[in-house]
Amino acid sequence: PVSAVLVFPTDDRAHDQLLGDWALHETQQAVRPVEVMRTILGIVLRVRDGLVAWFALVAASTLAFVGLVLVLSVRLREAELRLVRRIGAARGTVTAMLTAEVALVLLAAVVIAAGATWAGLAVVSAYLG
Repeated sequence: PVSAVLVFPTDDRAHDQLLGDWALHETQQAVRPVEVMRTILGIVLRVRDGLVAWFALVAASTLAFVGLVLVLSVRLREAELRLVRRIGAARGTVTAMLTAEVALVLLAAVVIAAGATWAGLAVVSAYLG
């Protein structure tokens, strides 16, 4: 069965007449591929922009949450850090200790996130076949 026919009118009058004739048809329609593609691409780009904004918001809130957790962790361990300073640890040593802990936690988070992303993509690709 024929699902599409390409028509190239000779002038603007023939173009308008052709579109008018097809506009009255109940089961078939005439479209301008360039305009249809522009419309679809516009929708896709708006959705992409919305997703980028959403992901930026999620990233900002995640960073704020991580910062809050780190600040609360240091506050809760304030007595421990004071004790370490009293027994002779240099300020740089305490800072290095806290930095190493944060680095290890971030490294573990990145490894877990990469693994979860890989697994999620594998499931999606298997589902989409």
